[in-house]
Amino acid sequence: MNSGQVDTKQKILNSASELFTTKGYNNTTIEDIVDLTGDITKGAVYYYFESKIGILEYLLANDFDRDFGRLGSGKTLNEKLKNYILDYMELSNIIHLVEALDIAKKNPEIIGKHIFTINDLISELKDELFKEMKDSSIKCEYIIEVIEFAFIYLNMCVVLNVRKLTKAEFMKKMNFVKDVCKAIKLDIFDDEIIGRAEYLYDEIIGKNNL
Repeated sequence: MNSGQVDTKQKILNSASELFTTKGYNNTTIEDIVDLTGDITKGAVYYYFESKIGILEYLLANDFDRDFGRLGSGKTLNEKLKNYILDYMELSNIIHLVEALDIAKKNPEIIGKHIFTINDLISELKDELFKEMKDSSIKCEYIIEVIEFAFIYLNMCVVLNVRKLTKAEFMKKMNFVKDVCKAIKLDIFDDEIIGRAEYLYDEIIGKNNL
């Protein structure tokens, strides 16, 4: 694939990602994607993707153009893990993820692919963690297991079902993860992250869903 083809494909993905986030997947058409991109044809979209759902699959598999297989910034492992979580919890990422998984619920094959994507992401992150394990800022001996648990639990039990949860139910699940981490001396899921989670719920679901 030459550079021109890569640019065209990326333009399609960027436009689709923006539209899926702002208009919603169901309200976005291929024509909308073409119009927003500006300099491509409908034929170009279908050259790279068989359908609109194919674009969604690609976005999910590539985790929204973010490199979440690497730790966040910081001087210590504790800081890097916390900043990693905060980066992952950016509003645009979570809106996109919730929207994508809403559609994926009706397509079990996409859910299956998403699970494998999470598994690959965890593997990449574990490689990063092994390089940092001598860092004395982390006292927990189960750090790898916690990462595995948190990714699966938060994606499959919280994000996938977030529209069904009241705010109280959602916050209980988030505080559960915080308490699990605290119990095993991994104090990265702190009040700042809980506050970010509450903000995300209010923005995505609404403050009235109590």
